[in-house]
Amino acid sequence: MIIPQFSLHVGMAVPVGKFGTTNNIHTSLLDYCVPFQIFADNLGISNQVGIGAAKTGISGSMKLHAPVYENGNSIIGIPFIINVIYNGIADSEKQSYKSIIEPAISEVFNEEYGINAFQFNFTDYSSYWNFSLMVGIDYTYYISKPFALFAESTIGLNVIHVTPIKMQNRLGGTYIPQYSVFSMKELNFNYTTKANFTYEIGGGILLFDHLSVGVFYTGISPIQLSFDIDPANAFGEEPFLSQKLQVSNLSIQLGYHF
Repeated sequence: MIIPQFSLHVGMAVPVGKFGTTNNIHTSLLDYCVPFQIFADNLGISNQVGIGAAKTGISGSMKLHAPVYENGNSIIGIPFIINVIYNGIADSEKQSYKSIIEPAISEVFNEEYGINAFQFNFTDYSSYWNFSLMVGIDYTYYISKPFALFAESTIGLNVIHVTPIKMQNRLGGTYIPQYSVFSMKELNFNYTTKANFTYEIGGGILLFDHLSVGVFYTGISPIQLSFDIDPANAFGEEPFLSQKLQVSNLSIQLGYHF
């Protein structure tokens, strides 16, 4: 009898390719990872795929395996998958933010308003959340009754959410007569949530019908990230647009099959 099976999976997500690349030599804002490359569109290079500087994170998924064909030790099925992957920003990139961007932004405001009332420090850094809904095909082959090998391939829709970058002015702003009351206690970079195509391939071993160990590669087609700055007039009225980001992770997951 062919019975649908539900399973839960959790493991680590290792960023690969440009998503995990970090540039440790920063000479301009374009040398940083995609969330902070704010002038790419203005310079006409926004069609390039930028680096992500992501670090190893966490992956989790819920799967419904619906068998459609069984022949001896072989089973072919259709998996329905809800996938969540979280990656933070590399510590080396955070350090560059603090050592280079913090004093640069503070200097810009102090020079603009002619008074030393701005000392910006990062309070929150960007991180990447990816939520996917996928469907595909899988194949299971039982070596013996307790043990089986499986492989699967799925495609679907992914939604990426990049958490805001937040800065706080430790000096609390100031009063400048010609501008009335001017106070800038916080400076936030808020990213637009985007949806895009995703795919996943992987395989592993099923143990005792209830446990599994699998390795999965998840790829997401390049996404053009955009963001707004709060307060909106912090750098004038010019729009900002980051480069494209291509997300790819290699996940090692442990699963429990009900």
